[in-house]
Amino acid sequence: MDQSNYLTFFFLSKLVVESKTTVETSRRIELTENIPNGTFVISLNQLFNQVKFRQKSFNLLNLNGFEREYFELKIENIYTKNSIDREEFVSKRYCSNELLCQIELHLLSNDTLFYLIIPIEILE
Repeated sequence: MDQSNYLTFFFLSKLVVESKTTVETSRRIELTENIPNGTFVISLNQLFNQVKFRQKSFNLLNLNGFEREYFELKIENIYTKNSIDREEFVSKRYCSNELLCQIELHLLSNDTLFYLIIPIEILE
């Protein structure tokens, strides 16, 4: 995490602690490596099937510096943006270890009331 990402994380942490921001973590999503660019990953409505999220606009955060390079959020759906190579993710330390290559996507609603965390396991 570079310095600008630490600052972003600091301000987000402060926002969550000092406000009424609701933090929700979804179930883990399994994603096979080397799927084509533009592949549908998941809908926020499928993950968080709650009325309180309806009509909310979210932003995909770039906390670790790679999220927006590989994923994009269009309305309420997440798609791949570039080819996802498990070995590359491991070598660049996007995943914590070789056995379970898991990353997290972080989303924040425009009104800052909802902070969503989506764990994704990259499979071979």
